[in-house]
Order: sequence, then structure tokens, then C-alpha cells
Amino acid sequence: MKNAATILMPLALLVFALSGCQSSTVNKLSTEELNAPFTAQQPSFTGDYVSVADVDVKPAPLYAPQPVYPAEFKKNAISGEATVDLIVLGDTGLTSQVQVVKATNQGFAIAAAERLKTWRYSPATKDGKHVNCLIRVPVEFNYVQ
Repeated sequence: MKNAATILMPLALLVFALSGCQSSTVNKLSTEELNAPFTAQQPSFTGDYVSVADVDVKPAPLYAPQPVYPAEFKKNAISGEATVDLIVLGDTGLTSQVQVVKATNQGFAIAAAERLKTWRYSPATKDGKHVNCLIRVPVEFNYVQ
């Protein structure tokens, strides 16, 4: 039987390598697509979940790499933001049903949503049990030279 380090080390290296990966959908969009206004939509979630305001212990980020800054925006020193709603799954802490609520533009909306799909949290608890939890995550893209 292999020890845990033998199994986990390659997995950890793979996660580390992928977290820095720049091959993002957002960097494949045209300037017009990136700068297009983001049209806010009312999020709709399915399944059982509890609002973050109603849990006893809120989910806390365990793995939260920064979103890929759109290259076109970085080149032109453009800053912006996005607000994303998502469900943190009570059994795994993975994110689910990631939905952008508002964003400065389409480029930042896509970059934020893509990255938050990879985040992992400690699960929320209510009455001593892990529960699916709806949270809102603000993401800021601040250009710093």
C-alpha cells in the first residue's frame, strides 16, 4: 500500500500548476467582447440550500486562487469588479451554480465566474450539520503596475 505522501504530492503539484494556468476563455475573447456591458440577471438556484445569513458557521475559503486578469485589460491598465453568487456544497465544500450578479463588463464577469468554479470552502453548518450554503463573493480587479 502506498503512503499518503506518495499519492497526494503529485495531486498537489497538479493543482498548483493548474492554478497558475493562463489559458482562460477570457483571454480568447475579442476586445469588443471583453468590453461589452454585462447584463445583470436575477440568479436562480435549484436544490436545497441555506442563505449564509441563516447558518451557524459560515463557509471559509480553503482554496481561492485569484481570477485570471484579462490580458487586454492589463495591457490597457483597466480595473473593474464582479459580484458572484454561488452555492458551497455541504458535503465537499466545492462551489456549484456559480452565477454573476453584476460586473463592470463581460470580461471581468467571465474571469470571476471561471475562477470561482475552482474554489473550495470549508462547508457551512446549521444545527451541527453540514448544509449547502448560498454566498455572495465580490471580486475586485485592481490594476497595479
